[in-house]
Amino acid sequence: MFAESPLERKLRDGRRLRLDANHIAIYGGDDRVNIFPNTYPECSVCRIGVATQATSGGKWVSQRRGTGFMVGRRHLMTSGHMRPPKPYAGWKIKVVPASFDGQSVFGASFLSYASHYVAYQSDTGDDFMVCRLYDAIGDVTGYFGATSYDGDWEDMSVWSMTGYPYDIGENRPTFQGSIAVVDDDDGDDIELPNGNDRDTTQIESYADEASGASGSPMYSWFTNGEMYAIGAHHGRETDWEVFGSDTHSVASGGDGFVGLIKWARQTWT
Repeated sequence: MFAESPLERKLRDGRRLRLDANHIAIYGGDDRVNIFPNTYPECSVCRIGVATQATSGGKWVSQRRGTGFMVGRRHLMTSGHMRPPKPYAGWKIKVVPASFDGQSVFGASFLSYASHYVAYQSDTGDDFMVCRLYDAIGDVTGYFGATSYDGDWEDMSVWSMTGYPYDIGENRPTFQGSIAVVDDDDGDDIELPNGNDRDTTQIESYADEASGASGSPMYSWFTNGEMYAIGAHHGRETDWEVFGSDTHSVASGGDGFVGLIKWARQTWT
């Protein structure tokens, strides 16, 4: 098992956000079910593990585990907080698509590793990371399209999330459908590797989640017949207001999410 490290970050507006190891957030009843991921798009969701070396040639130490999803032939999207923690002399990100009982449904040897990554995480709107994989496994699994969230979609119970939460999805992925986005907030602007600035969006819902689900896609089929992800699952966040608080699950999306995927597809062949 890849253990997640506790993390506390100070956001630009002064709030502090802490992600604790092995958290669970269930809203009402638990609507997640385990699935056998042999059909698109769930077969393009991947179990990922992150490891680092303290010294060159030294022992590999497991750091984090989570979820990612294919967004191109050799392009994987996941959470920014899944990036290899510094300092390190070496890092690796192992990617197993459609993992079920310890191996891919496409075969025990069907996996890849990341060769490059670009990560962001200044707030919950831009907590995403795109990776280039050594192998074009998306040719087999298929991959997600991506689009920016539109506020007109609020309260529409049309979204799904698939991932590998530690509590019931350690070995078999979980699926939850009929998720509604209940609110969206503006996230920090980011600068893409090509120098272009893009806005990001904090996409709030009551999707059930737990540690290991980080990086799961929030997605739906659209009326044009295409499958699009609107964000990568970040975790949970509590909004503190004068008359109380409300805790949501949050996905990181917006124009920055789409722009980063487009840049990766164009740059990493």
